[in-house]
Amino acid sequence: METQSKFNPEISAQFVKEQFEKSVLPSISEFIKIPNLSRAFDPEWETNGLLFKAAEHIKSWVEGLNIKGLTSEIITLEGKSPIVFT
Repeated sequence: METQSKFNPEISAQFVKEQFEKSVLPSISEFIKIPNLSRAFDPEWETNGLLFKAAEHIKSWVEGLNIKGLTSEIITLEGKSPIVFT
């Protein structure tokens, strides 16, 4: 006979809070240190590498979550901002 776990909102809320403090906040803090602007506001975006550095940061954070089966890559097309595809 299988037993089903019941959703516990208190445990879930504590887990989310811990993950936010342990993972999300430190990552955001590092991310905002990258002096990255939208390509609409940075005429040197293709040569200064800041958009790509920001994309690398996001990709690294996602991969650090160690979610089974999750893959990610940075997609770059000429003249377009890099994107993280997960």
